[in-house]
Amino acid sequence: MEISTEQFDLIKKQFTTLKSRSSFYAEKFKDVDLGRIETQSDFEQLPFSEKDDLRNAYPLGLLAVPEDEIVRIHS
Repeated sequence: MEISTEQFDLIKKQFTTLKSRSSFYAEKFKDVDLGRIETQSDFEQLPFSEKDDLRNAYPLGLLAVPEDEIVRIHS
């Protein structure tokens, strides 16, 4: 599936925001220069979160917003 230019730009912006707001993702992407992600192939090489990541970070280890903005936690 081909990502459109608009989708790709939004994804890159979201990853940059996520990396700056979440200690979990800052660590996950510490060796990734998101500014160098230029193609869909580059994007497909990014590390993905796995079930163990989610288990180990539960419940608040994945925060990307202040804790007082959390309304509900799903498990």
